[in-house]
Parts: sequence; C-alpha cells; structure tokens
Amino acid sequence: MKNIRIVLAGAAAVVLIFVILNSLNNKNENRETEPTSLDSQLNEEGAVAVQVTPYRDQADKSRWSFEVVLDTHSVELNEDLVQATVLLDSNGKEYKPTAWDGDLAQGHHRKGILRFNSVWPLTTLIELKMRGVGGVPERNFRWSL
Repeated sequence: MKNIRIVLAGAAAVVLIFVILNSLNNKNENRETEPTSLDSQLNEEGAVAVQVTPYRDQADKSRWSFEVVLDTHSVELNEDLVQATVLLDSNGKEYKPTAWDGDLAQGHHRKGILRFNSVWPLTTLIELKMRGVGGVPERNFRWSL
C-alpha cells in the first residue's frame, strides 16, 4: 500500500511538471512577435489617418510585421493593403506582404497586421510604402535600425 502511494505521488509530480512546462511553452508560442524599440508612426495626409507600428518576429529576427490602423470619417477604406504596400530595405530591395490579418476592406475604421517574409540580408533601415490609401499617392514610414 505504501508503494502505491509513492508511485501515485510520483506520477502526480510528473503530470504537474508536464502541465507547468507546457503552459510556459504555450506562452512563448503566442508571443510570435513583440514590439521593437521602434516607435509607431502616424501619417494624416488626406482624409485617412494611418498609424503603423513595426514588430519583429522573435524566432527569426529578419521577419517583420506591421500593425496598421486606418481611421477616417469621410471615405470607404476599401484598399487591398497587401497590393498597396511594399517594404524596402537599406539597399532599396522591395518585399511584398505575404498576408493581411485584420479587418475586411470596408468601413471607416480598420486594424490589422501586415506580414512579410524575411528581409535578407539584415538591413540598417526599413521603409514601408503604401500607395493609394485614402487617395494619397504614396505614404512613407521609415525606421533606422
């Protein structure tokens, strides 16, 4: 009987350790990106305000994402941001977004994340260009790294 209690206590300890380690691992997986030391930038040209915040992938520092917030009270926000946006590195090489994870192309308020594949080789600056958003020919957001 005493041996069964020891075995059960040991099994409970193993399960508890597994649950704790799994919980810690899930927290790290959910932190795919984290804010960089780079500040958000706001462009208020035309009828649409666009705020952009850069994020860097924690598993691969060459991958970038940008939180984009669009706000207006006078026009429909129906642009395809994947088509309207490019990312440039310090050599002028252009990268197209791979995805938009956010609000649909409609309404007066939109928020989401533009995702990019690796910017390689590592660069000393990044520049996000948005063309035609809110009727503005080109909006530029630039960060030195």
